[in-house]
Amino acid sequence: MARTLLNRRWVQYDWRPLARHVMPLLIPASENDGLADDGLADVVVDRAAQDVLKLAGVCSSMVTERGVNWFSYEPPFGLEDDADSLDWFSKATKVVQKVLEQSNFYTEQHSAVVDRIVAGTGLMLIEADEERFVSFVHVPAGTYAIAENAQHEVDTVVRVFKFTPHQAVQKFGLGALSEQMRKDYLREDARYTEEYEVWHLVEPRDVADLGNAQQDVNGREVKLNPLQMRWRSVYMEAVSGHVLQESGFYEFPYLCSRYLKLAGNPYGVSALYGLEDTLRKVIELQGAFTDGAMASAQPRVLVTPDLVENVCLEAGGITVVSPQAVNSGMPKEWASVVNYPVGQALMEEKLQSVDKALFIPDIQVVSNVERPMTATEAQLRANEKVMTFAPTFTQYVADLRRPMERIFAICYRAGLFPKNYVPRGLLSPTEASEGRLYRINAPGAAYIGRMAKALESNKVRGLQTLMEFGAQMAQATGDAGFVEAIRPAHAMKYFARELNVPDECTWELKRLEEMQEKRERQADARAAAEVEQMRAAAAKDAAAAGQDKG
Repeated sequence: MARTLLNRRWVQYDWRPLARHVMPLLIPASENDGLADDGLADVVVDRAAQDVLKLAGVCSSMVTERGVNWFSYEPPFGLEDDADSLDWFSKATKVVQKVLEQSNFYTEQHSAVVDRIVAGTGLMLIEADEERFVSFVHVPAGTYAIAENAQHEVDTVVRVFKFTPHQAVQKFGLGALSEQMRKDYLREDARYTEEYEVWHLVEPRDVADLGNAQQDVNGREVKLNPLQMRWRSVYMEAVSGHVLQESGFYEFPYLCSRYLKLAGNPYGVSALYGLEDTLRKVIELQGAFTDGAMASAQPRVLVTPDLVENVCLEAGGITVVSPQAVNSGMPKEWASVVNYPVGQALMEEKLQSVDKALFIPDIQVVSNVERPMTATEAQLRANEKVMTFAPTFTQYVADLRRPMERIFAICYRAGLFPKNYVPRGLLSPTEASEGRLYRINAPGAAYIGRMAKALESNKVRGLQTLMEFGAQMAQATGDAGFVEAIRPAHAMKYFARELNVPDECTWELKRLEEMQEKRERQADARAAAEVEQMRAAAAKDAAAAGQDKG
C-alpha cells in the first residue's frame, strides 16, 4: 500500500511545474530529475516568491500569532456556564500556550503554511517530547503521500526520507536493523555515508478503542501496548521491506492542511493554480528585458568588411575609419532600442494577476491608504477586507482542530493541567477496556486570533451597543432591569478575551461571580438596614406624635 500511494502522489496533483519558478527549493532534490522540462530557463519570479511569503506571514499572524492568546479551550456541551469548568479550561489553555511558546511550533508551522500555499498541502508531525512535552516536524512537500477516510479526513500518511546507518541506530537500535544496514554500520567508512531510503507509515488500526488516558479509575498510571494504540506506526526499509520499528500513536499525529480541495483528490491545490501561462509570460518578458539591457550595454554594430575586428567597443575606445566608411554611416548600432514601457506595462499586468491570486491587494489595504485614518477606521477597513480571503484562513482553522486536540491530550497525559479538579465529561470509560482505561474527550478550541476577531467584530460592537443602550434606558426610566439583563462578569471576560488582555490581568470568572454575589449581598444588607432605619424612625415619630396628643 505504501508503495502504491507514493507512486500516485504526482498523478493526482503535480504542483512542481508551478513551484520551479516560484520556490524551487520546495521540490525534493530526488524529484527534480523526473520533472519534465518546460522549455524555460531556471528563473524564479521574485515577486511571486515574495507574495507567497507575505501571505504565509499573514496566515500565521491572523490565525496563530506568536505572543498573543490565539486560542482557548472551551468546556464541553452543557458546561458552558459552569464557572469551575470554565476556570479549569482557562488554566489548561494557558499551559498549552506556554508549551507552544517553548516548542518549535511556530517555526515548523510557518514552513507548513508555505507548502500549503505553493504545493496546496502542508504537513506537520506532532510528537510527544520528554524535554519540551510536544515537538513538531515540518514534513516537506513531495516527500509524502496521503489518503482519506470516508469523512474525507486524512487518516493515512506515508513519508519517505533517508537514514544513514548511524542515524538508524540512534532511532531504532542496532538490533532492529537489517543485515545489510548492520554490516554498513560496523564499517566506519559506511556508517556515516551510506544512505537507505526509509518509509514511515501511519494508518488507523482495526482494533477496539482502548482509550488514550494513562490512568485507571483509581488514578494509577496505565500505558497501553503501542501495538494496541488507535493509530499504527511502521518504519521500514524501502528496498528490502524490512520493518525497523512498529509502534503506535494515541491520536492521529499529523496536521494536514489543504489550501483548496477538489472533489475526489486528497491533495490540496496551490494558490497559484491556473497561473502557469502567466508565470511563463513573466519569465519570457524578464528574459527580453535582460537581452535588451545587454544590447544597450554591448550594442550590436554594423561594420564594413574592412572594419571587421577593428571596431573598439570598450569605454573610451577609438576606432579609426576611412572617409568612405564615414560617408556610408559605418560603423553604427542597430536593433539596440527596446520599448521598455510597453513591456513593463504588460509584465505588471501579469504580476498583478499573481498578486490577486495571493490576496496581496487585500493584505495591503490599510498600508496603501495615503491619508491619515483613525484606529477605528483602520480596523473597520481591515475587517472588511479580511472577509475577502477569510475562506482560506477558516479552512486552516478547521484543519487545526485535530492537532489541537492531540496537543491537549499529550499535555494531559504529561500531568501539566490542574489536578485538584477534573471537569465533568472530560474523561469517559471505554467499553473495550471494561472501565480500566479512559478516553480523553478533548475540548474544542475557540480561535481568538486576529482573523477570529475580525469575524467577531460585529458581536463585540453589538455587545458594546447593548450595554450603552441598557445604561441609557436605566438612567432615563429608573428601571434597573435594563442593566440587569446583561451578565457583567461574562461580558467583561468576553471583552477581555476579544481584546487579547492577558489572563493574569483579570479575575477568574468564578471569582468575578463571587465578588458580584458579595456586592449583591452587601447591597441587600444595606437596603435592609435602610428599611429597618426607616421603620425605626417611623416608629419613633409615631411614638412622639402619641405623646404630643396625650
